[in-house]
Amino acid sequence: TNKKYIEYESILNIIKKNWLIFKIQRVEDIWNWIKYDYLNSMAGHKWYNQESTNMNKFLNDHSSLVVGNVILRQSRILNETCPIYTPSTYGKCFKDYGVLTEDKENYGYNWNSFDSTYTPLFNMEKVYRSFQYKKSSSLDSYPYAGIYGTYMGGGFVYEIDLSTVWSTGSLNTIQTDLDNLQKLNWIDKHTRAL
Repeated sequence: TNKKYIEYESILNIIKKNWLIFKIQRVEDIWNWIKYDYLNSMAGHKWYNQESTNMNKFLNDHSSLVVGNVILRQSRILNETCPIYTPSTYGKCFKDYGVLTEDKENYGYNWNSFDSTYTPLFNMEKVYRSFQYKKSSSLDSYPYAGIYGTYMGGGFVYEIDLSTVWSTGSLNTIQTDLDNLQKLNWIDKHTRAL
């Protein structure tokens, strides 16, 4: 319906407000966009004159209500390579994303082997869980047909808990988690969609 289109366009305009998303070329650029532009568009509640709005639970457009948590979900390919040959050297390539190449494993920090007996520090639990695969049924999500392929509904998820922002007025906890995810290479050469 027309109302759904208007809401979609409103959220899309919030996300691409500074157009930095279209200038992303490196992993560092993705992190900068997430930590500064995207996060502020979800939780930065200021009027045009930079005064606080007191409009908790709304996006930065002051009309779209947030229901539940905002998530960052990535789709990844398995850690498999395919050999390639060039006249002067042998190299490696990475397979395209698809149903047969989607990574559905659980991992520890930095994509290392998963240890089910490991207990992360209290303030690192969400970061640690972000390295474990979530099925689409647990996320209540569906496949998404994008420009470069169709991405399944599951993936590796970091939940952005905006209620902490609303209760404290600060993005510090989320920023710290995102900094840790960046240091632990949560987005890397196997990431195919975010």
